[in-house]
Amino acid sequence: MRDRAAPGLRISVIVPARNAAGTLEACVRSVLASGFPPLEVLIVDDASSDDTPRILARLARDHPGRVCGFRLPSPCGPAAARNHGARQAQGEALFFLDSDTVLLPGSLGAFAQALGECEAVTGAYDLEALNSGWTPAYKALFDHYYFTRLGKVPLRVFSAAVAGVRSEVFRELGGFDETLGRGLDYECEEFGERLARGHLNLLVPGCWRATASPIWAV
Repeated sequence: MRDRAAPGLRISVIVPARNAAGTLEACVRSVLASGFPPLEVLIVDDASSDDTPRILARLARDHPGRVCGFRLPSPCGPAAARNHGARQAQGEALFFLDSDTVLLPGSLGAFAQALGECEAVTGAYDLEALNSGWTPAYKALFDHYYFTRLGKVPLRVFSAAVAGVRSEVFRELGGFDETLGRGLDYECEEFGERLARGHLNLLVPGCWRATASPIWAV
């Protein structure tokens, strides 16, 4: 399965969104501006109570055939939202991105290239946080050092804030466990453990950037 990823790899970008009115548009526009255009951007609104539905509708209207929106009837959490998006996806690869994250222009191309060596790819924090203040700056610096000092290495956590996987592998594993409690990325750790039992998930530092605490980005 670890053959060289084709230049025309079809990538479905899946963005779970919950009360993301302040960050969703920047997130989606960064994906669309990528030097490696995705097949589709699937936004799953987890029953937001702010302006997220309106912004989602406008993005879908402005980018017909490229941006699609879905809304869950009640808040179900990021695992359910990501799984819902994955069920609608038509790409050969699924790229998960949190709604408070922006991608650097080379991110999806780097993902496609790395996927030629493995079945899944997880990103790392960029050195520079997009949020202002000491806390985001410190966290960006610490995580950038911690996750990049060893270079490209196997990882047992699938950090779905900015990570991707071959579609067939995701479906083989049954997606994220929606029964786990919300918070602290339990579903990402659990999925990563299942993934690592039979597939290679590579941590690929380099072109990812963070925004909301700070954010992840590729």
